[in-house]
Amino acid sequence: MTRILFFLLILVSLGIGGYLLLSNNAGKFSKINTSISKQPLAVPTIAKSGVSIVLSPINGSGVTGLATIVEKNGKVFVDIKVVNPPFVQQPASLNAGTCLKSGKVEFQLKNVFHGSSETTFDSNMEKFNKLLPLALNIYKSEEELSVVSCGQISIKK
Repeated sequence: MTRILFFLLILVSLGIGGYLLLSNNAGKFSKINTSISKQPLAVPTIAKSGVSIVLSPINGSGVTGLATIVEKNGKVFVDIKVVNPPFVQQPASLNAGTCLKSGKVEFQLKNVFHGSSETTFDSNMEKFNKLLPLALNIYKSEEELSVVSCGQISIKK
């Protein structure tokens, strides 16, 4: 009888702990836009020092995250972090235009894998700013190049 009560106590404790953990983490991402169509996006503007971009899911993909673009040692560094990533390599790029109307690839980024990608390219923020607006696109996989997440950057006014 004591073992059963002990076992039940452990199960209840794990259940309560799991609920609290999930409910606390869920709040971190509750402000991320979950739909791209016909809703205004929070479009960050870029400054000399850099910018953070919220990556919003496209067509209900559920792929969200955050990208940070900064200048390091005279080069542009792009850091992408994706929440709940799939277990495949996901190509990423910075394209001319916006998430709603993405154009040619300006910068090919390293693939997102295990929720992370880091790319450095030869440009500084001044040159980078001249290319704005840009859309940071993440694609479903190397085999299926449909956009599943996007974040856009506009010119600071």
